[in-house]
Amino acid sequence: MDIRDRIEHGRERMVNFVGEERISRWRKFVPAALFASGFVFDIVTLGRIDSISTMAGHGLYLAAAVFILASLFVKPEGWQPERPWLARIVALRQEGLHFFLGGLLNAFVIFYFKSGTLANSFLLLFLLVLLLLANETSFFRSRGLALKSTLVMINLVSFFLYLLPVLVGGRGGWLFVASLGLAILVFTLMGAALAGSGVAIADVSAWLYVPGCLVVCAFVLFYALRILPPLPLSARYIGVYHKVERDGGSYILHRQTPLWHFWVHGDVDFAAAPGDRIYVFARIFAPRGFSERVFLRFQRWGTGKWLTSDRIGMGVSGGRDLGWRGYAYKKNYRPGDWRVLLETPDGLEIGRLNFRVRKVAANGISEDYVEVH
Repeated sequence: MDIRDRIEHGRERMVNFVGEERISRWRKFVPAALFASGFVFDIVTLGRIDSISTMAGHGLYLAAAVFILASLFVKPEGWQPERPWLARIVALRQEGLHFFLGGLLNAFVIFYFKSGTLANSFLLLFLLVLLLLANETSFFRSRGLALKSTLVMINLVSFFLYLLPVLVGGRGGWLFVASLGLAILVFTLMGAALAGSGVAIADVSAWLYVPGCLVVCAFVLFYALRILPPLPLSARYIGVYHKVERDGGSYILHRQTPLWHFWVHGDVDFAAAPGDRIYVFARIFAPRGFSERVFLRFQRWGTGKWLTSDRIGMGVSGGRDLGWRGYAYKKNYRPGDWRVLLETPDGLEIGRLNFRVRKVAANGISEDYVEVH
């Protein structure tokens, strides 16, 4: 019995055991299961954002996606070359583009999710997840070049948004502009090459330049509204404490909330006795060789909005897997609802923590618990 007979025999045994109707009923869930398993696999296996293999892999994926997109402009879907081996490759262009864009979108959704706060960047993540799901459906494959150009430009901008800060070792508004400029340059050169190969200028403008410009405008809007995650930084931990001490290479954090409350970062219900300070401790991941200044913005809820009381700066240096560690404290405060925002100099949010301050007498201090970071 050869291998084909073995496979067919195995299939017949499965059908007899499970039933053809039941197999047909569950077959429709296979694509969704494969998509979910692939996304979970990417979460587990995706390397550091400053990994050379990660950056090189994304660059190769983008180059392949741009090449396939250009080929669809020059030789539209349905074109059949004379050589059989080339015809087989051409027939897989759509699947190839689908594969490369899906892999890139998976990675960038994960990077954006880790870098920003869900409360602040929900809209961007929601749109990216929708596009990620659309990329897994026949809807994506059946639509024209405009949608494909849109997805390629989103991936180009996202790639340069994290690549340039990693290479430069810092971030800021000028790097955001440079990232957009490089993505526009790629599309401009691609459009010029397409026009030189005989593609009509009207088609290049409608299906390449217009979608690309819309994507760039959307990223500018997200940046202006401060809902763009600050790649490549990410908050690994942020908590509020009664005291923070440095002991050699470790930080000793004192809290009154029992340690078995593992879901609470410090004393989010802060019982403030006379003379207490509010300490905020943070661990921030930054790439190797990265140097930046971040800020802790303390805000108190009052008169129907959040009012800023202090903005305290801290220097961040990158390279440590568990993240750079630092803290700041506040002496002057009033009871009420508070939050602290961890943000970049240009106001992009890395992390946040909400907590409540209530006054207690000096003899009402609870037991002290210790964390070590």
